[in-house]
Amino acid sequence: MADYAQTWRRELRIHELVEIAKKEIEIGTEINKIYEILDDVIYTKWRSIPTTRRAYIESVKKNLINQYMIAV
Repeated sequence: MADYAQTWRRELRIHELVEIAKKEIEIGTEINKIYEILDDVIYTKWRSIPTTRRAYIESVKKNLINQYMIAV
């Protein structure tokens, strides 16, 4: 049961990060700056270690790419 809670929590966090990234993209923020903002949010809000932060950012990148491909 603990695995399900961790997966659910991770998905919620990724969804929240994708929403932040979308807002920044709409504003016209540079992509590298967006990743810095996301990294800062992950660290300050959830105190994640660097490998977890990288994994979250990679998941956000994949999610944004998939959404862009569907929109095209």
